[in-house]
Amino acid sequence: MARKGWESLSPTYRQRLERGGITRKSYESGTALHAARGKKSAQHESQRDRFRRLVNKFDFDPDEVQEVIDSIGFDEAYDILTMRDASLHPHDETERHLAAGAMRTLYGQYEGLVPKEWLYYHGGAK
Repeated sequence: MARKGWESLSPTYRQRLERGGITRKSYESGTALHAARGKKSAQHESQRDRFRRLVNKFDFDPDEVQEVIDSIGFDEAYDILTMRDASLHPHDETERHLAAGAMRTLYGQYEGLVPKEWLYYHGGAK
């Protein structure tokens, strides 16, 4: 999808982009706008959305989730939940074994740092 021309943008939006370091020239040359819009990147936003879906899927307490993120960081918390989901809901036997192995490693690394239910990985399809 092509971008609107600089002049087609509202004055308020142009000012927002300029405050974020995007000039008319950089806008017209196709510079990514994520940072100027207050976002890190499309991938980062996608990870945040997937993380929220996993938290809801596992029905974890939001305050507990924030404590885990504060303790070990978002990236590590995201990795744990992604591996947990893969081990509990594998697409095939190979994924089940790989995810279970990853979860055993994460269990050893994060035991005592995150709630035990985050590290539970048994029950995938056999």
